Amino acid sequence: MLTGWQELNDAESGDAAGISRYVYLGGEDQGWMVKSQWKKLTEHPGSSGREDDSSPLTDVGDYGAPENGDSVWYYFESDGTPAYLKTTASTMSAATTKVNGESYFFDQYGAMKTGLIKITNGDTELVGYFGSSDDDGKMRTGKQSGIYDDSGDSMTFYFGSSGTGKGAGYTGERDGYLYCNGVLVKAEEGTDYEAFEVDGDIYLVNESGKVQTSSKAYKSDGTYTYRISGGTLYYTDDDGDKEEEVTSGGALPDFSCHQEYNL
Repeated sequence: MLTGWQELNDAESGDAAGISRYVYLGGEDQGWMVKSQWKKLTEHPGSSGREDDSSPLTDVGDYGAPENGDSVWYYFESDGTPAYLKTTASTMSAATTKVNGESYFFDQYGAMKTGLIKITNGDTELVGYFGSSDDDGKMRTGKQSGIYDDSGDSMTFYFGSSGTGKGAGYTGERDGYLYCNGVLVKAEEGTDYEAFEVDGDIYLVNESGKVQTSSKAYKSDGTYTYRISGGTLYYTDDDGDKEEEVTSGGALPDFSCHQEYNL
């Protein structure tokens, strides 16, 4: 009777690491295939270079397969195959697996991951957030405050709540605030207002990230700097009278993700 991880299948299309070849047959006194079920395991299919694995997985990206002893959550689909990140994923929904109505992220090795996650597939770049601990892992949507990136900085994000952009960081104006790849874009503290270019458009925002639209002159650092006229943003002279049009903006906020995957 076979138990534990066993290679029983051919690899599925879109499986970069080969995890879809495996099923899990429980502990030494069990032997039945785990299906439609979560399992937290400390034994895993091998990664390349592991001497005791005759059929290793393929190493992909910067994050390798979990090592034996690492505690990892897996979800086994109805056919016994672990959920995993497919190379064809071009939306956050396609990069996740839905379990009991909630979406979770699993890497190419089937391991559930949390935190800020970036996926790059060709020209498509997606950022999502999946909670801060292994006891959570649910995909977040809408406005989320107090998210800590991998550097420990606290930020506010907006993730799409519907359609093809669900779960992915939003770029552009949303509910009167400006976002780029999900993160809130704000004027530097003490400047009052600052111009930014996002997705080819110029925006004037305050220190809270609120987009300004009123036709008037705006002070930055106590001096007239900008004027909105006819929906267009201009620089001003010291009296607030408009001069040349603003065609570029300040540096957009940067953040570091906990995991990054290049498909």
